[in-house]
Amino acid sequence: MPQSLILKTGSRLHFGPLSYRPQAGRHFGGCGVMISEPGIELETTVAAKDEVVGAAADRISRFVERFRDYFGERLEVPPVRINVREMLPSHVGLGSGTQLALAVAQSLAILSGHSSLSMEELARAMGRGARSAIGINGFQRGGLYVEGGKRTDSELGTPITRLELPPNWCFLIVRPQSIAGLHGEAEKIAFDQLGPMPEETTAKLCRILVMDLLPAVVAADYPAAGSALYEYGATAGEFFAPVQGGIFASPQMRELALLLQREEVPGVGQSSWGPTLFALMPDRERADFWRNRLQNEAIGDGLVAQIGEPLTHGAVIEFK
Repeated sequence: MPQSLILKTGSRLHFGPLSYRPQAGRHFGGCGVMISEPGIELETTVAAKDEVVGAAADRISRFVERFRDYFGERLEVPPVRINVREMLPSHVGLGSGTQLALAVAQSLAILSGHSSLSMEELARAMGRGARSAIGINGFQRGGLYVEGGKRTDSELGTPITRLELPPNWCFLIVRPQSIAGLHGEAEKIAFDQLGPMPEETTAKLCRILVMDLLPAVVAADYPAAGSALYEYGATAGEFFAPVQGGIFASPQMRELALLLQREEVPGVGQSSWGPTLFALMPDRERADFWRNRLQNEAIGDGLVAQIGEPLTHGAVIEFK
């Protein structure tokens, strides 16, 4: 049984749900993709007592406690020292909660001698997947997912298809340094304030996915994929506009999106509640150009710009 391991996972971009509170049928669902950066890297080692060193220590400690409480006497979980080597920012639309929870859970499962525990059980143990399972499936396999939602609150969302983006495509990831998206109680209140998503909106989102975005990804048609990605995000964003102030939660991100589109970067959108903005780029050279530009122009003041490659694999584990 291993005594130490390093686990690395990436970020989840969520392009928007397909449904919310329908009168019948499945709810939530949606589309999203896993990217390499920013990411999480944890070094977990069997130790004399539990200890967490680095960013998000309190949050990680709570996940460790939750894992122990869930499995109880079923698993003999040893004390561990977790060294946080890299951490995703919280509450910015990149799925940090699910990625961190699963990173902790899988590390503990392996060091407890139970590496065969399913990803579904680990997700349930950590309380993930209340609305979307894209980050759960992405943690396991990477890729772009379309999820068909769920009929009951207790089940996880059903993955419909998984695709891999063309290897030269990547994402420019931009977020304000000091603004967080809706989360926690504020997120629950926002959902409560929203009425059901109109069936016409769900139908339009499904059409964009099936007839535009997915075929463009398969055909490696960058302009068509970018246009479909923006249309999908804007359509979903219009539904959430009453509780987030517009298609984009951040006015600065809205201005940046307009600039990118004027300069022939069509595939811009907000990930989840934001404020993170993503922009699909045809290659790394174009992404580097925009990252450097944001570092040197006023539109980039107070922003963090990174480049994320599409992930084609799940979390990477290295045994020490």
